[in-house]
Amino acid sequence: MRWSREHARVKPTVDARVAARRRQEHQLHARVEGESVDEELLREVAQLADGNPRRALALVREALLGGVDADDLAASRARIVERVENLSPSARMLYEELEARGQASASDEDLLQRFSWSRQRARRVFDELERAALVVATNERGQRPGRPRKVYHLADAVAA
Repeated sequence: MRWSREHARVKPTVDARVAARRRQEHQLHARVEGESVDEELLREVAQLADGNPRRALALVREALLGGVDADDLAASRARIVERVENLSPSARMLYEELEARGQASASDEDLLQRFSWSRQRARRVFDELERAALVVATNERGQRPGRPRKVYHLADAVAA
C-alpha cells in the first residue's frame, strides 16, 4: 500500500467530535448574538461543519442571507459530500485544503510544495473540481503586467 496524506490523518474520537460541535455551536451563538436565529439551525450548522470554522461561517451566512432552513443546508451538504466522494484522491485533498484556506491558485507556491505538484498538475486538479461544480474561478490582476491569476474559491454551499 502506498503512503498518502489520507493515511496519515488521525480520526478524532466520537467524544472529541461531540465536544468540538458543542464548542462550535457556542461560538456560533456568540457570532450571531442579537440576531433571531433558530436554535435547530445552529445545531445543524455545527454538525454539518464538522469542526471546520470556515465551513460553519459559510453555512450560517447562507442560512441568514439566503433564507434557507436547516433541512436545505443538510440536503445541500449531502450533495456536496456525494460529489466530493466521487472525485479523485488528489481532488479530494485539494477540496479539503480549499475548505481550510478559502481560496487558492495553481500558482501558489506553498500549495504546490505541500502536495508536491507541478503547476500543470494543480491546474488539472482544479479543473476537476470546477467540472464537479465545487469551485468557481475568478481572475485577479496582480501588481505586475501579464495575464491575471486564476483564483479558485469554493462554490456557495446551498447553490451546490
